[in-house]
Amino acid sequence: MSNCNFLPNVGKGTDTCCGQHDKDYAAGSGVARLDADRKLRNCLLENGNPRWLVCLAFWLIRLFGWVFYKNRTRTRLERIRQLIKGWVATYF
Repeated sequence: MSNCNFLPNVGKGTDTCCGQHDKDYAAGSGVARLDADRKLRNCLLENGNPRWLVCLAFWLIRLFGWVFYKNRTRTRLERIRQLIKGWVATYF
């Protein structure tokens, strides 16, 4: 099973690349989100993954990775939770 949430294990090193990306996204890693995403992209390319798949994965991670990135402030996270709670209460 791949460490990547949405990327299948399509080439050598996929698990290693995704595992490092998870560590870079962890709280206290000191790695900026864009740097972590670029490192993942480069690692996947270096390990022979198809360029189209790597590009797709990179842009999906750029669009939705903020949800998983842990170096954000608690205040921002709380605001997001409140926004989601309000949206759910309004529409469901």
